[in-house]
Amino acid sequence: MLFELSQYEWVTGLAFKDFVTGHQIEINQNEIFPSASTIKIHIMLKILQLVEKGELSFESVIEVNDSICSPGAGLLSHLDDKIDLTLRNLIHFMIILSDNTATNILIGFGYN
Repeated sequence: MLFELSQYEWVTGLAFKDFVTGHQIEINQNEIFPSASTIKIHIMLKILQLVEKGELSFESVIEVNDSICSPGAGLLSHLDDKIDLTLRNLIHFMIILSDNTATNILIGFGYN
């Protein structure tokens, strides 16, 4: 499916970079866009790098309870009891359900 950005009434921004040549193409690069949950992709990539290096394991078990739950989007903050989840489960909660508790737990693993 081919489409032109100009046919839409909203402002669209795009950026592409060839990491081999360094060549970049940018459209509306100076516009400010709400980022919403796009940071979750970067958190996931950092966790995947740490797993690949052997510093973390997908099978690591993390206890999720009321004391670490975050308000906002997601399922984990609505559970009545504690639950044990693997690192892999938390990634799924973060990416598929946009769960903020899972996100905050993973930030702790990836950026400490």
